[in-house]
Amino acid sequence: MLFSLMAVPSFATGSMSAVYLNGVNGNDANTGNSAEEAVKTFNKAKEILAKDGTIYVVGTAIITGTETWSLPEAEYGTAKVRFAQTDAVTDADGNSYSYCIQIKDGGALTLDNIVIDGGHAEDETFFSAGTLVYVESGAAFNMKEGAVLQNNYINTSNPSCASVNIAGGSMIMDGGVIQNNSNLSSFATCVGGISYTNSTGSALIIRGGVIRNNTAPNVSSDRKTASIVFTSARSKGKEPLVIEPKADILIDGYIRTQYANNAADVQIIPVNGYTISSIKIDDTVVSPESDGTYTITSPTFAVVDTTLSKLAITVTASGSSGGSTLTVEDNFVAPSASYFADAGITVTPSADDLSFTVACEKACVVAIQKADGTYELLTGDANHKFTAQSAEDKIVVAVKGDVSGDGVLSAAEAAQVKAAQLGLITDFTPLQMLVSDLNGDNTLSAAEAAQIKAAQLGSLSLAW
Repeated sequence: MLFSLMAVPSFATGSMSAVYLNGVNGNDANTGNSAEEAVKTFNKAKEILAKDGTIYVVGTAIITGTETWSLPEAEYGTAKVRFAQTDAVTDADGNSYSYCIQIKDGGALTLDNIVIDGGHAEDETFFSAGTLVYVESGAAFNMKEGAVLQNNYINTSNPSCASVNIAGGSMIMDGGVIQNNSNLSSFATCVGGISYTNSTGSALIIRGGVIRNNTAPNVSSDRKTASIVFTSARSKGKEPLVIEPKADILIDGYIRTQYANNAADVQIIPVNGYTISSIKIDDTVVSPESDGTYTITSPTFAVVDTTLSKLAITVTASGSSGGSTLTVEDNFVAPSASYFADAGITVTPSADDLSFTVACEKACVVAIQKADGTYELLTGDANHKFTAQSAEDKIVVAVKGDVSGDGVLSAAEAAQVKAAQLGLITDFTPLQMLVSDLNGDNTLSAAEAAQIKAAQLGSLSLAW
């Protein structure tokens, strides 16, 4: 049986050192060389961006489907996305947009090996129009390792948060860094870090990463350094902040609730393969419950709603001495015993942690096989080093385009993909579909069929 994998989108590096993106009024038919000629989508901007270049967002990038944004260093060097919008942008219907990225209801965005920069470190006189990432109700946002949200400063006329505003949607932070963001407003709900409206159905889950040095200097007391603020008017009993350490976590500021009389809970759940070595509230060590989990209820006070309860949490997750490494025999699955040898794949697990490297002359995809039959893509670095989520993960590695599961690309497989793309074959399994779907959009295109055919003929090397 062929195992399912999701392919990483592949774009050739372009020639433009500065590309302008306007998701509200831009057009991908434009040149992208000025704000007036801005393209509309990130994919188009990435396609024409040169190595070490900058994508300037001059109008909110609007996410309605499923997208992954990445600018891997191996291909793009120091390239980044720069939020360059200073005022709200209005569309033809009169709708106003003031965020760098806005994820709509039903949309999903993953940031992976990409820097989103608000520009204040480069120019201390620059203040952006609003939040870097706004997550609507029904929307989903995921930060992976290498994703960075930084240097976004909002001026005193904007009460929004500076980095991420979860307005009823969901966010999973698997890794990455949120740092050096600041909101200069004195409005009660302003925060430099994450604003979490934890209404029913929302979620904020932190599995790894760093949240540090995010400030709101013009508000009162300890809110000045809040990393995360619950902003629901009635937070208690609603969706908690969940911390599930699968990698090291650092949160250096307060985790607070806006409305002290309805303070929300924080649940800290150890994950197999990691131990929690330190949890403190106001420098006092907290002990776990009998099942090893922590549920911390914010203290409540008979004060006005705009006073936040004082809750500061530091969590350090580190690899435990047992069960925190992988083995080829226990963790890696393949359609046949000889698949890795036939495909020329070598997997080398680390002796110290959950990382592993994959060596193969052909482009491969790597994913975790979930118990429910779904798959979660793992993204590696330039040396094809990946990190699993736990020591129990089942990990699949396969050659891109290998729909037959024999480790090589054949003319028959290229023909199958082409026929499936044309609708002549309708019984592709989800696994075959995913290994053929080179751009990860859940459909097969003529371009993908052509790439697999070219790879089979030896005239094209598919990208990892």
